[in-house]
Amino acid sequence: MNEAWAAIIAAIAAGLFGIGGAFVGLIVGRRQTTDQAHVEHGHWLREQRLQAYTNLVDTWDTVIKNLQTFQSNWWREVEAYQEHGGEAHLSVIAGREIGEAWATLRPATERVELLGPGKAVEAMHGILDAWRELSHVLGDQASAEPYTTLEDRWYQAYGKGHVARTNFHIAASTVVQTPPSPEGEFRL
Repeated sequence: MNEAWAAIIAAIAAGLFGIGGAFVGLIVGRRQTTDQAHVEHGHWLREQRLQAYTNLVDTWDTVIKNLQTFQSNWWREVEAYQEHGGEAHLSVIAGREIGEAWATLRPATERVELLGPGKAVEAMHGILDAWRELSHVLGDQASAEPYTTLEDRWYQAYGKGHVARTNFHIAASTVVQTPPSPEGEFRL
């Protein structure tokens, strides 16, 4: 009878260990699948961010180049307006230039804002601050009577734009160079 009980107890123990092992295997398998999904999503997100960040930098460079060209040609605009009466007041011309630049820049900033993370969005807000300052300088310059150029304010805002671009580039590089992990990106 002792041998029968020993066999029964051994069978029960083996069954419990088998069930426990299967349960642990199920949990570990699910965890591995979840971790793999997080990492794959992280790779996809990193690629999307890389495209958005590169697009913002390229767009910013184009916008700033166009605004610098407009600023450099300011006195030609003033002379043409004064000599020929121009088709529109200089503030309208400057407003059109500012509006076109914003229409180019806005979608790129919105995409960065959607994709994040906070570090990149915060740096992107520096670019927006520089943009606002540049557009205010052009607007103030265009509405001044008599016409003038606000070169000191322009170059100060222009410099702020370069600093903001550099700061964004650094933040974006950090985000893109951080590999995805199963824990997510709580550290960014």
